[in-house]
Amino acid sequence: MSTMRNWLILASLLLVSCTSTNIKKRDAFVTWDEAIVILNSGNVDSAFQAHSLYVELHLKDGSIVKTTSPKIDEILREIRRCGKKCTGISMMLE
Repeated sequence: MSTMRNWLILASLLLVSCTSTNIKKRDAFVTWDEAIVILNSGNVDSAFQAHSLYVELHLKDGSIVKTTSPKIDEILREIRRCGKKCTGISMMLE
């Protein structure tokens, strides 16, 4: 299972590296793995998480990326894992 997850993450990284992390659509809904790639790009200004696992990433260019977290508070853990690029992200929780 972990090998499959690693392959999916690698595939997502490769796909995102072929395109810009600048989301043109104002309300783009992406997979959790795609959202984490965007988070780690350093382009996130703030994040919002609802009790329903709904997550929004507000990007520095004004775009909003929406996703569903696999479990509650996972976005907080991912922001901490991201490190230096994510230190300025403001977090809003429902």
